[in-house]
Amino acid sequence: DPDATKFYLITGGSAGDADSTTAAAAKISAAVAWTTSGSVTTYVAIVDDNSTGIYKWIDASTAGAASSELTLVGSIDAVLASSAFAFS
Repeated sequence: DPDATKFYLITGGSAGDADSTTAAAAKISAAVAWTTSGSVTTYVAIVDDNSTGIYKWIDASTAGAASSELTLVGSIDAVLASSAFAFS
């Protein structure tokens, strides 16, 4: 299940994976066998070959992600590694 206390970083994407909610939803769904038991809000960064998209994901109790559940909150024209993110 997606966890509201976590920030997910999905790397190794192909061209375009970070650029649209449809492509991001497919990449999120393929990353893990997501199951869900209730509505959860979390954040996901998708890294493709030349950019990084950060999405707010409001999971509506479906397995995997749907494009309608994602909102782009940030787009960076660079491939970011996990060391680029710091949380406290």
